[in-house]
Amino acid sequence: MKIINIPQRTPAWHDWRNGADLTDGPRITATSAVIIAGRSPWSTPHKLWLEMTNRAAPRPVNPAMRRGTLLEPVARQKYIEKTGNDIHDVCIESTTYPWVGASLDGLSDFGDLVVEIKVPSKADHQLALSGRVPDKYVPQIQWQMLAGDGAVTRAHYVSYYEPTEEEAAEGIDELAIVEVLPDPAMQEELMKRATVFRQCVFDDVPPAGNEFEAAGHAWLLRKREFDTQEALLNKAKATLLSLAPPNEKSTAGGGVIVSRSVRKGSVAHDKVYAQLVAEGLVTQEKIDELMAKHTGEQTASVSVKAGADAERVLSELDASRAGAEPKLNGLVAEAAEEVVAEVLTW
Repeated sequence: MKIINIPQRTPAWHDWRNGADLTDGPRITATSAVIIAGRSPWSTPHKLWLEMTNRAAPRPVNPAMRRGTLLEPVARQKYIEKTGNDIHDVCIESTTYPWVGASLDGLSDFGDLVVEIKVPSKADHQLALSGRVPDKYVPQIQWQMLAGDGAVTRAHYVSYYEPTEEEAAEGIDELAIVEVLPDPAMQEELMKRATVFRQCVFDDVPPAGNEFEAAGHAWLLRKREFDTQEALLNKAKATLLSLAPPNEKSTAGGGVIVSRSVRKGSVAHDKVYAQLVAEGLVTQEKIDELMAKHTGEQTASVSVKAGADAERVLSELDASRAGAEPKLNGLVAEAAEEVVAEVLTW
């Protein structure tokens, strides 16, 4: 383990986190490891790839993040006072894999303990008070220990929350400490995922692969065309409805038929069940039993929708097809052109 003494949130720190000292790809920090593992509720591997390849700006600092930064020193001091552990906010990187790094909220004097401090929501804090680390933070802590090259033998997840008077009266403490031990299996999986992701950044290839990217481009183009035609279709339908006599059940002409019908409303089964229970005709337990008995097997569904970067991708595709300088990955653009050419002949 190599200790990097760089003041956090400085230009030099940002350069180190981005891997400015590396020639074979970016540095993967604990924060990025969470995203690559698919555990982040705020980002995805694809969004992170866009940021690392300078296709998108990093996620802006929000009020919750600013609050965490502001209260972190307070939480650190309370942790030190409670445990007696003297810790230091430093950066570390693996000596075997220098691209494996972490910005630590705390490292013990002996270098065997890392501390991760969070100023979370009430729900996450209560989870810590019960002795559990929120799922979204587990990979981050495991990556921090991984960067320690075996010297780090444990971690403390520190949750700091400022309870209201009412919450304090309920017994909600302001500080929760959860000890975490290394999980070799998770660390191995994180390392595999990070290695592949890092190569994707270096090769300028999307994490999902060029073929998926090209198929996505084709879907966006076809979806845009579909939406345009659907809007025109709805407009034509509205015109027909306005011209069809309102009292006629059926009006034909011009090759189309406008039909009007009335159907019964749907039954609010939940209200029916509640009424039966209220009148004492059946118990809630019996309803639950019947519902469980007659519930079908679980089914999976798959959906496709435009991502947050859809407009940018469409603009780049339009520019590329118009002969302008393409901003897309060369291989992706070439593959996309082939798929798009095929799709537009459907």
